[in-house]
Amino acid sequence: MTLALGLDLGGTGLRAYLPDQAQPIATISGAPSSSDRMGDTLALIAQFADQGRNSFESVCIGMSGFASLGIDIDAMAAKINHLLAAKTVLMASDMVTGHYSHFEEDAGTTLIAGTGSLAFGVGPNGIFRIDGLGATVGDFGSGYWIGREAIRAAKREAEISGLDPLIRDLEQELGPASNWALRFGRGEIDTAAVAKLAPVIFENADGESKVASEVVTRASRHLVDSAKAAAQKSGASNVAYGGGLFTSNSKLLDQSFASEAQRAGLALEKMTNPPGLGAAKIAKLGQSPRIQELAEAGHLVRKLF
Repeated sequence: MTLALGLDLGGTGLRAYLPDQAQPIATISGAPSSSDRMGDTLALIAQFADQGRNSFESVCIGMSGFASLGIDIDAMAAKINHLLAAKTVLMASDMVTGHYSHFEEDAGTTLIAGTGSLAFGVGPNGIFRIDGLGATVGDFGSGYWIGREAIRAAKREAEISGLDPLIRDLEQELGPASNWALRFGRGEIDTAAVAKLAPVIFENADGESKVASEVVTRASRHLVDSAKAAAQKSGASNVAYGGGLFTSNSKLLDQSFASEAQRAGLALEKMTNPPGLGAAKIAKLGQSPRIQELAEAGHLVRKLF
């Protein structure tokens, strides 16, 4: 029997990790639907178990939006126990598993920026999350936020002066700007489509678009503000950052983010391990004062069988 397994549930499927391996031992493709998140997730885990990997002492799964999924925790834990023979089942937000992937049991603050964004501080003053509130309410500085703000600013600039080049590239992705309001109203342009505009905006920001440059600079400021707040509230001044936004190779994003962080007095380090590895590390520990603290704060659930 293998002692510990970490599972990372993302928008494209399920990845499985062992505590001592940075690369996944298996990847199961398939995005869980919003209508049956629990059922679809368990179906992915069943596919993994069908590969003959179905006996583990402890399993931890990290899921985006864990606290707001509305799943039956007891039923899901029992099913994971049945599929993988795990005596200990832990379920947590991917912000927790991401934190463990870098800091393990140590204090620290993580800043994650991809389609969404959040900062998560764990330190002597307690556990604090900043943002991670979704596209409608929060996710300041995220890929979605950058796409949305660029759409609005580019359309506004086009109507006022028509001089900024960004709108032409956005129209290549979204169609004529004259139809944008209608398409948004019909739900034809979703969160993922807006977030996918980020590379186009970065390219324009590194080029001649003043509109794109201003949006990217503001995004950097928002991200640093989130990290600073989480670090100050938790008392964990060391900040590790990661996520898809920081792999974009945008010169302006890198420069403005570093500049804003320096101005805020943050000591930055880049995250290199995937959240799934953090889940595997949590599974290996099984229990600890830090895990208990996270459970009491509602960021993690631990079930014994």
